[in-house]
Amino acid sequence: MGKHKKHHRDYDDSDDESRRAAKSAKKAAKVAKSLGYTNEINPFGDSNLLKPFVWGKKDEKKKSSSHHKEDENEKRIKLMSDIEKIRKRREQRERELEEMEQLRADEQRLREAVSYGDWEEKEEEFHMEQTKVRSKIRLLDNRERPIDLIAKSMLLIESEEKLNNSKYKVV
Repeated sequence: MGKHKKHHRDYDDSDDESRRAAKSAKKAAKVAKSLGYTNEINPFGDSNLLKPFVWGKKDEKKKSSSHHKEDENEKRIKLMSDIEKIRKRREQRERELEEMEQLRADEQRLREAVSYGDWEEKEEEFHMEQTKVRSKIRLLDNRERPIDLIAKSMLLIESEEKLNNSKYKVV
């Protein structure tokens, strides 16, 4: 009485077919996930893309060989691993290109910063010269402002320096 009797269920062809269909759908979903394509959406327009291609005549010839299925599975696994390696190489190459582009952009930014620094110095010098010229004009026209007294002193000092420098030059 302690033994339980196992129930053996009779399977019919419809169960077997539905099981095969579910298994192939699961396998197709796995392949689609790894490749990134589906039967409906792929660049090749192939509605049977995820189904393995089978050469009927070739299979008939190789049916006598039992290694056929094993070889086919090994080939499929090798192909999938090759596809994954290629995908990784492509991603690595894209990362390298992005890094190179970033370096180029950084170098360009540095060059522009250097040239901008020179330009900024020249602009400062230009504004200083223009301020001196305006002060000189106001002094000559007797329209002095308080700041022009400082400018007048600076102009006198500069003119004295020019005279002193010209005295010691040998011509």
